[in-house]
Amino acid sequence: MSNATGYRDWIGKRQHREEILTAVHVDALNALLDREDGMPLGLQWLLCQDRVPQSKIGADGHPRRGDFLPPVSLPRRMWAAGDVRFDGGAVPGEVVTRASSIAGIEEKNGASGALLFVHVDHDYTAGARAWLKERHTIVYRDAPRSGAPSAEGHPLDAGHYTWRREIRTDTVQLFRYSAMTFNGHRIHYDQRYVTEVEGYPGLVVHGPLMATWLMNFAETLYEDRTLARFTFRVHAPVFVGETITLLARAADGGLELAVANALGRRVLGANAALKER
Repeated sequence: MSNATGYRDWIGKRQHREEILTAVHVDALNALLDREDGMPLGLQWLLCQDRVPQSKIGADGHPRRGDFLPPVSLPRRMWAAGDVRFDGGAVPGEVVTRASSIAGIEEKNGASGALLFVHVDHDYTAGARAWLKERHTIVYRDAPRSGAPSAEGHPLDAGHYTWRREIRTDTVQLFRYSAMTFNGHRIHYDQRYVTEVEGYPGLVVHGPLMATWLMNFAETLYEDRTLARFTFRVHAPVFVGETITLLARAADGGLELAVANALGRRVLGANAALKER
């Protein structure tokens, strides 16, 4: 079953998770980001994960489909987009709750074949206070066709951007991020699986990891302002070993942001609204 109409019963389905935000979470993400201290953005993706028994793990390393997320038959799963609204802050020692619901499911056809998008809303509180709200969009794809090229991203003029930072991706980064987010997806660590089963040329850099790099880069650009909202869309995968470039420029009172791959093409596009610190 791959037709969106077959999953209508999943729309509105809810899930509740809670976890204590600890100094270990903060220190771990700061270490990955090469930050010395402070509260990094992206901590929510380390918390309230689905820690299912090993016997309930699917072939791709994710929990088997059909519990909270629908039993989509399309084999490849990726993080397609996100929309994060920052309502407040969180500090270590507070109980974080995540109330999740499936907001929508839609089917499309792309150059690579059938696509199914699942939109999940997450409402986070920390210490019973509003922390952030997020719309997480997951895309399921067909198996790759033989000889089909990988997406290379969208054209980009890096000269239009004011700020930039380069990051060389490596397997240790991917391992550490998978570990701290309890992400078992094999495309991030299993070379044989990612090339022979999913048809990618190498290990795939996590979409939320690129978004985390970009959010924290954006937060450093102004001393008196921070992020109020961050929306992003992944256009193409990045493979381990590539050097990526984080780009930003002022636009419409906020920021226009991008991640460019080694070919200088946009693989992730983003926008940020700002507020006073």
